[in-house]
Amino acid sequence: MDLGQRPSSPPPGSPLTGEKRPSWPWLLGLAVLGVVVAVAIGGENTRSRGLSSPSTAAAPTASPLPDTNIEGQWIEWKGDDLAQTFRVGGYSLSVSPMVDREGLPAAQLKIVAPDGAALDHQTSASSWANLTFMVVQMDAADPTRQLIVADYSGGAHCCTQVTVFERRDGRWNRSELGSWDGDVPATPKDLDNDGRKEMVFVDQAFLYAFASYAESAAPPVIKQVHQGKITTLSSERAFRPTYAAYLDEVRPDCLAGSNGACAAFVATAARLGQLDAAWAVMLGAYDQASDWDLPKACRIRTKDACPPEAELTFATYPEALQWFLGKNGYASPAYIAPLNAAGPSFECGAARTAGEQSVCTLPALAIQDRMLAMAYTRASALSRDRQALRASQRAFLSARNDLADPAALSALYQGRIELLLAVD
Repeated sequence: MDLGQRPSSPPPGSPLTGEKRPSWPWLLGLAVLGVVVAVAIGGENTRSRGLSSPSTAAAPTASPLPDTNIEGQWIEWKGDDLAQTFRVGGYSLSVSPMVDREGLPAAQLKIVAPDGAALDHQTSASSWANLTFMVVQMDAADPTRQLIVADYSGGAHCCTQVTVFERRDGRWNRSELGSWDGDVPATPKDLDNDGRKEMVFVDQAFLYAFASYAESAAPPVIKQVHQGKITTLSSERAFRPTYAAYLDEVRPDCLAGSNGACAAFVATAARLGQLDAAWAVMLGAYDQASDWDLPKACRIRTKDACPPEAELTFATYPEALQWFLGKNGYASPAYIAPLNAAGPSFECGAARTAGEQSVCTLPALAIQDRMLAMAYTRASALSRDRQALRASQRAFLSARNDLADPAALSALYQGRIELLLAVD
């Protein structure tokens, strides 16, 4: 048909003819077309989910916000600061001031781990309400970061509660390192070059024990937190360089006559296997005129305060120090005669030799044995040649074990006691 010419007559069903064209063929065509389009679209959507074509893929998640602080450095929040949020090592740490039920200031710390898990931590209430924390990788072979929180309570010579948090295997680990003198702990360091960092504190048992706080000295305490487990490593040989450095630091004060420094000096030397040599130095340096109240031993086993009637007061600084070091794990325990003791200084259940069995059988010999043990403990504290003293004690025990006659044993004991009491 010539598109430029008008048709000679309108097509059937044209409005011009007045006839009505049936509608069902058009409706049917539209329905078929709809089905085809729907199938085509469905097929396209199926291909988009499987291939992630650029036109239909979900928008990428937002990149993590940059850190505001550096890993391995302490972050300090003061009680008079406003609420703040810090980001470091994948953690988000939000600190805000609060007031506890008693009206004392405190800090609320909201911890959000790298996996999005959240944990709330409230500091102890005090007049300070300061908070110091650090995110650090404690193990070079483990990508998990740890959060160390130091909660300072304020007050003179006190005290910081140290807690380590980490998110591992879908759960939180919380390790309580305890309360320590001072404010901010030392930054964790890998002291023995094994790839794991340790934390160094001080042995607080030495504070006020032999001198005032200002004149006290305290040997290092080395702890490690690994996968939520706390281990004390102070006696490990790998950390002897740390103790050697402290020994050099505290030696001059001991030589100057500081009883507080001498206690730390001898304890540190014990960690290095140099107890006897350090003991001789201490005996020549300590202040014999000091009027500081020495530690007291308890002659009964109790978890409560020692009853006054069971307390043992030492006559000299070396005797008190020897007992103190044994009590705190730096040396062998010093013998303290139990209150109302009846048997000898050793366990009779382990008696094997003729001499031991005789001592366990006869009360008079048992008394002599306790007297000898006390005399030896005193002599060990006062002797400048502890090695020779131990050798002579071994010789005495060998002779005693070979004897069974009570009279001969009693004479042997008496002679040894007199020799030990002569040490001063």
